[in-house]
Amino acid sequence: MQPTIEEVALLLARAGINLPAAEVADIRAAYTMLAPMLASLREPAIPLAAEPALTMRSERR
Repeated sequence: MQPTIEEVALLLARAGINLPAAEVADIRAAYTMLAPMLASLREPAIPLAAEPALTMRSERR
């Protein structure tokens, strides 16, 4: 579901971003590309400690 222009303007205003109406409309239109990416994020996000840590040991000769 695409947000209304008013909802986008409200979110931008909460973030302290003031844009002309045309740019708010562009951001709203871009939401259709952003929505599938947001849906692919894990909920809840896995903790950083669960991320694999790559370690490398250099051997001195």
